[in-house]
Amino acid sequence: MVKTRTTGYAVLGLLSIGPMSGYDMKKFAEESIGHFWSESYGQLYPTLKDLESEGLIEIQSEQRGAGANRKLFRLTAAGLDELRSWIVRPVRQRPVRDELLLKLFFGRHVEASDLRSIVERARGVQERALADLRHAEKEAAERTQEPPDSPYWMMTLRFGLVMGNAYLQWCDEILDQLHDLDRIRTEEE
Repeated sequence: MVKTRTTGYAVLGLLSIGPMSGYDMKKFAEESIGHFWSESYGQLYPTLKDLESEGLIEIQSEQRGAGANRKLFRLTAAGLDELRSWIVRPVRQRPVRDELLLKLFFGRHVEASDLRSIVERARGVQERALADLRHAEKEAAERTQEPPDSPYWMMTLRFGLVMGNAYLQWCDEILDQLHDLDRIRTEEE
């Protein structure tokens, strides 16, 4: 059983794709699962150490150039079994922690125009994230050889696209409502 909770399973999942250095894992995670799962990279090496002590991964040294070595982490058979066991367990539901929603919830204490600017910024961030996902979708469609993980990766990509578009629609609705609240407050003054 992985001691480091879901972080350990994320690492096992990354290593199921193939051996990677810590840097490779960080970079690959940012470009893939980073769209829906964030990990503290300060926890990466302690997690790798724990996984190694549990026999779920092993470290291999790779020669790079003149005297330079890098550590590659590889999933063991026990690590793959642990990953498989975790994947089929029911998902633990966690409450959403969204600072924008928290600010809107208590929004009556500020001007609607202040909230509008916050929502507009959040909308802009989401538009850029969607552009990245669309780019990833286009690149995937252009690949001539699909990795075996591709159908599963595309499922998560599709989730990101659907949720991102829904988020933009929600932002537009909220911006309209905040505009109306601002107009009503101005009329009352």
